[in-house]
Order: sequence, then structure tokens, then C-alpha cells
Amino acid sequence: MADARDMRLPLVGGGEQDWTSLFYQFGLLGEESVRAVSAGTRLLGVLVMLAGIAWSAYFVLPAGRREAIREWIAARLPALRPLLEIEEPSA
Repeated sequence: MADARDMRLPLVGGGEQDWTSLFYQFGLLGEESVRAVSAGTRLLGVLVMLAGIAWSAYFVLPAGRREAIREWIAARLPALRPLLEIEEPSA
């Protein structure tokens, strides 16, 4: 995405980059626009990956610690509570 303006990265099939076409269509091909959109997308991707790691790490915690986290989240962020109430498989 960040290369849409400079087009320095070689394309496997040749031709024009898709991001260049999209930025051009929406009038965002200016250097600052490309930089802002690509930085925002990268930041969002990093945040989603970190949230996924934290969510999966939650399930490997001991039951007592998970319950404490669940109560903390229920008190402060009730909209996220369903993410932590997945049924555990019975042995």
C-alpha cells in the first residue's frame, strides 16, 4: 500500500499496482494521503494481531486467573465479555 505512489516494488505479473488504481480513483494518490492510509492500515493490523495473541493467551491461563480477568472486563468493558465466555471442552 505504501508503495502505491512510488511503485518501486517489482510486480510478479507486471502492470500497475492495484493500490495505485484504488488511490487514484478515490483521489488519495498524494504522498501524504498514501502515507496516512498505509500507516493507519499497518497500525490496525498490528493492533488486531496483538488482540488475537492476548485473546488466545487468556485461554491458557489458570482458571482462577481467567475468572479474575473475566470479572475485571465485565465491570469495565461489558461489551467484550462474550469473547471470554467460550465453553471449555469437558474431559
